[in-house]
Amino acid sequence: MANPLVLEDLFPLGLGFDIAGAYLLAKGLLLSPQQIRGLSGTFFGWNPREIVGRVDDKIAGTFGLLSLALGFLAQGVGYVAVLARGGTSRHGLVLGATAVAAIALGCALGWGLHAVLGARWRQKLLIEVSRIDREGQREPKPYSGVLTSLGQVRSPFRPDESAAAYLQRVFGVDEYTEGDPR
Repeated sequence: MANPLVLEDLFPLGLGFDIAGAYLLAKGLLLSPQQIRGLSGTFFGWNPREIVGRVDDKIAGTFGLLSLALGFLAQGVGYVAVLARGGTSRHGLVLGATAVAAIALGCALGWGLHAVLGARWRQKLLIEVSRIDREGQREPKPYSGVLTSLGQVRSPFRPDESAAAYLQRVFGVDEYTEGDPR
């Protein structure tokens, strides 16, 4: 039996990446009821939930665009392969199942990369946001009050946990400026 995997299978793999990319882009655009409610509230200074939401949107949108680009690239390579060979007359149940598996693989890779790499990126972006003072200048160390508020959106304090222990556990941060920007 011939190998069912050929270069043309990049077409459905690309479609899988495109599906994942479209989902991730939409995730950044379509707000949940909690996000809508958070936008309508009033806050003194700033809204930690909104900042975390915007960071998540940035990450999902970036991974969505990358996934779409990979999908288009894979489809282009598959198309060039078909043209270079003068077309294809391959067909059959095994080849159809291979195409479905390739679409699923593309989706899984796109979503998986977002899940694995996105969490670490979120942590770095939240630390970066917590370094910005009230004038928009980047400070060398994050502000503990800002970083603690941002972290509590997803990771609450444990009983009897100090702020220093919390920042180390959630963000891996040992050095910080106490309090909030003045």
